[in-house]
Amino acid sequence: LPISTSAGLILFDAAQEPYVDYVLDNIRKVGFDPKNIKYILLTHGHLDHFGGAAKIQKVSGARVALTEVDWNFMATNEANAIKNGRPPKPGDEAPKKDMVIKEGDTITLGFDSGAVDDATALVACRVSDGFLKVLGLWEKPDGPGEWAVPRAEVDAAVVSACETYRVVRGYFDPPWWREELVRWSSEYEACQLVAWETYRAPQMGKAVEALTAAIKNATVSHDGDRRFARHIFNARVKRSRHGDLLVKQTDRSPHKIDAAVSAVLAFQARLDALATDLKPVLAPAIVDPWSEPE
Repeated sequence: LPISTSAGLILFDAAQEPYVDYVLDNIRKVGFDPKNIKYILLTHGHLDHFGGAAKIQKVSGARVALTEVDWNFMATNEANAIKNGRPPKPGDEAPKKDMVIKEGDTITLGFDSGAVDDATALVACRVSDGFLKVLGLWEKPDGPGEWAVPRAEVDAAVVSACETYRVVRGYFDPPWWREELVRWSSEYEACQLVAWETYRAPQMGKAVEALTAAIKNATVSHDGDRRFARHIFNARVKRSRHGDLLVKQTDRSPHKIDAAVSAVLAFQARLDALATDLKPVLAPAIVDPWSEPE
């Protein structure tokens, strides 16, 4: 569903045929007019995210925005498909290149970690609007045998986040990553990456309740990552005298919740950053593809 703003509606992703009419009908059912969609923000260049953009754009006249990398990815894939005699089906054509989303948003980070036969997740929360995005999620593949989190990949993801975005705070649950956290916080001091133990019930209860309230009030959104949604659905709320806590179905449950916990940490980091009178970049970093960056 779209986000309503004073300037019109903003829609994240556009589904694909034959589901686009369902998207439009559902928008109407909740009281919005698809003609008022001003922007379609695509999270990445896969068909199930961009497939309906051209059709919705025809209905609304909306601008379509995507990162430069994914605009190029869509164009290359479509050109190769046509070259190989497999042109896109009617309605599955990539939208015409329009607006480019630049990296560099002001964000906070949440990190919940494992080591062996467990998951590790890195989630970003955009300070301007609470938008949640999975930057990395590492889980044990299906099948027998021991598995270890690929530490080099995790390290690269944290470094990439700090160098790509304006990170203003990060809450890291550190049991298995203390040495790395010391290094990250030293190398990227401005990012304010700190240890934030999830076993401390008073602070965790407060953080879980804050994100839960934001979800209920529809003041937070996410990038549509299905793995993230699965971790959210896997999580169970445990009542405590300190507030609601997130737990797995059972201690030995294979159904992981690390991305959900990371989202709680990232969202709390955002609230705490805003409470310190942080002045984030409130406007989305979107430019016309032919304009020169400032």
